[in-house]
Amino acid sequence: MLSPLKRALLALEEMQSRLDALERSQSEPIAIIGMACRFPGNADAPDAFWGVLRNGIDAITEIPSDRWDVDAYYHPDPEHPGKMYTRQGGFLREIDRFDPQLFGISPREAVTMDPQQRLLLEVSWEALEDAGQSQDRLAGNQSGVFLGITSNDYGPLSLQSGEFSRIDPYQITGNALNAAAGRLSYTFGFHGPCMAIDTACSSSLVAVHLACGLPTVTMVEWMPWQHPLYEQAPRIADGRIAPLPAPGLGLTLNASAAAKFRIA
Repeated sequence: MLSPLKRALLALEEMQSRLDALERSQSEPIAIIGMACRFPGNADAPDAFWGVLRNGIDAITEIPSDRWDVDAYYHPDPEHPGKMYTRQGGFLREIDRFDPQLFGISPREAVTMDPQQRLLLEVSWEALEDAGQSQDRLAGNQSGVFLGITSNDYGPLSLQSGEFSRIDPYQITGNALNAAAGRLSYTFGFHGPCMAIDTACSSSLVAVHLACGLPTVTMVEWMPWQHPLYEQAPRIADGRIAPLPAPGLGLTLNASAAAKFRIA
């Protein structure tokens, strides 16, 4: 038989082993195993985005005519009321193309969905594919969605059009920022934490910080038009931001979406 001292020593060793395992689980490295993105400059995949960065490609262009009439809003004088003094920005291509049936969404519902939600579904699907994960395998597990998202132009634009006959029940779920995160969890069957984070420019950073080894959608931003609230915000005339302390203090129009699939 073991003496009381030896039994106490074995108990201490077992407790120490459990403590070590708990500490390892809390500090275990996190691996990013899948990514997808949409960025200006035709960067519709991580490799393409890396090519934009590596080659120093300028992705800033003149505001496309299918977004809004830049001539109607532009004025070179920054102090001119109701106008904007830049004609440049970063924009995504083919933003109007979407396959709703792939995600179990009817064409009627897709019409009133904010394109930000469409982008989220597309890049999340691609991030899962890039990670070699299938939707069926993940459905019902504790995967979570941490979504960084800020601003919503599509809903107000629809209301300002004056075509109230086009407003339907899908207007709410298709434009609410909190519904964007829930749509991802519902579509892919995730049962873990689900939240939309809006901390302005740091939304994507805070979303990644809150996520712990779970599927993470970072940032999505889309601009179909020029919002009056932004018309007099400090802007960079040529639309190009430079690292401080170089000249470049102000805002620039930009659109992007990215998703990461992570495991611990």
